[in-house]
Amino acid sequence: MKLSRRLSALCSMVPAGTILFDVGCDHAYVPIALVGEGRCPFCVASDLRSGALSSAREHVLAAGLADRIRLLLADGVPAGAPSLVDSFRSGGMMSGGAKEFRESAPECASAHKPGVTLLTAGMGGLLMLEILSKAEVPEGFFTYYLASPQRDADLFRAGLVFAGYRISDEMLVEEKGKYYPLILGEYTGEPAEALTQEEALLGPVLMKRGGSTYRRYLSWKIRACEAILQSLPENEGLHREEIETKLRYFKCAAVAADA
Repeated sequence: MKLSRRLSALCSMVPAGTILFDVGCDHAYVPIALVGEGRCPFCVASDLRSGALSSAREHVLAAGLADRIRLLLADGVPAGAPSLVDSFRSGGMMSGGAKEFRESAPECASAHKPGVTLLTAGMGGLLMLEILSKAEVPEGFFTYYLASPQRDADLFRAGLVFAGYRISDEMLVEEKGKYYPLILGEYTGEPAEALTQEEALLGPVLMKRGGSTYRRYLSWKIRACEAILQSLPENEGLHREEIETKLRYFKCAAVAADA
């Protein structure tokens, strides 16, 4: 099973040893890769589409991972998520549970970070925040939140920090002429200083890291903003002002990145 560049990058950012909740799992390629290579001991993969879940089930069975990947039909985080995690950790979810995993994959256990990772990809940033806010789990249940928003990445970053997460890592993936931001938040439970508009738009980690992909991404965003402005009617004042503000930030960032 060959993963796309974006899905491969997502897999590389999942903290090793964590239990994974993949919401909107589609064909379950990411859970299969992560559990199959021993990066994650157990995964709950959910989707609201029965057709996608049926396809995921076929792939999981073919990979021989039905005892480590739990597939559920759900809109958002499945109900009873804490019980699923407790059952695995106590050894009730599969033969040997967490103990079996530690014994069979010591190389992963040495890098083990206790906790649970929530993964969402291929949807808007606002929907991703809604999934987190509607999850029926204790505060801080998700130690990490890894997301690849298709749009509104700035709103997602700001909302993630407001929810008590620190943006600990980011990556940009270029695929088929488009750029995808990958954002990893780590729950701190402590009041965090809100992101500035610049940090939310550009990504606090991406701004510091820079690089050639980041520079190409900025050029891509500049062209996109300019195209939107050309197509907007004059009576779209508020929308025009919003795009013009973003364009200024992208242009300033491009100048700084080239310096």
